[in-house]
Amino acid sequence: GVLKVLDEHNVVTNQVRTMHASESRRARRWVLRRELCRLPRIESELCNAMNLCLVCSEVDAQTLRTMGVHRPISVVPNGVDLDYFQPRNAGDADPWMMVFVGTLDYYPCEQGVWYFCREILPLVRRQLPQVRFVAVGRNPSKRLHELAKSDGAIQFVGRVDDVRPYVWSSAVSVVPLLSGSGTRLKILEAMAMGSPVISTPIGIEGIPARHGEHALIAEDPVEFAECVVRAMKDRFLARSLAVSARALVEDRFGWPSVRLRLIESYGVLENEARA
Repeated sequence: GVLKVLDEHNVVTNQVRTMHASESRRARRWVLRRELCRLPRIESELCNAMNLCLVCSEVDAQTLRTMGVHRPISVVPNGVDLDYFQPRNAGDADPWMMVFVGTLDYYPCEQGVWYFCREILPLVRRQLPQVRFVAVGRNPSKRLHELAKSDGAIQFVGRVDDVRPYVWSSAVSVVPLLSGSGTRLKILEAMAMGSPVISTPIGIEGIPARHGEHALIAEDPVEFAECVVRAMKDRFLARSLAVSARALVEDRFGWPSVRLRLIESYGVLENEARA
């Protein structure tokens, strides 16, 4: 008689599917492919044993339905503390600093930072040789540490108590993810802080941001590098992105609106209890 709710902050099947698609190492691809043979059935059966499933975006909701989930699904987005993540003061940012915020022992983040440093950063430097890249997040991998040792413009600061000074100090926030699921708190927080965001489509998936209005979205290394250069050179564009993104977060991802969506979702449970 106990009502059960599953919070799918990531659709795990989708996460592993994107990891497999972006993985180049043969052994890891084999393991991920093996998991993909089992995961959709396991995840859909678990969701169908619930009275309600919560997801972060309509993209994730549609993914679960495609997988055969027929139990109630409610979209409750990730939220941002808009009082804590305030926009920075004008002029505080280093005009040549890029920042990434994410847990670096979480594979999609580690993979994305490696991809950025190896494939994108050299292209940015051809036009802006003075740029530097700072990644904030715990436990950088051995290969990331080796990159930083060989390049003084790449810095890994590890875990910090407060990410805001790093984001406020940067000209742009980069989210070069190649895999993952759910929606990225790092993007919502950067937008709330007035940091122009450059992301891959997977990185910004589930967030209703339009390219050129709320963020810059790039498919490949060349396009990503061009977006970084544009945002760093064009201060008007950077300011426009920051203002529009903050407005989007205030409208859709502040705690008041998220709270209302959650309360509405619990109404589904009331119907389940009566049934």
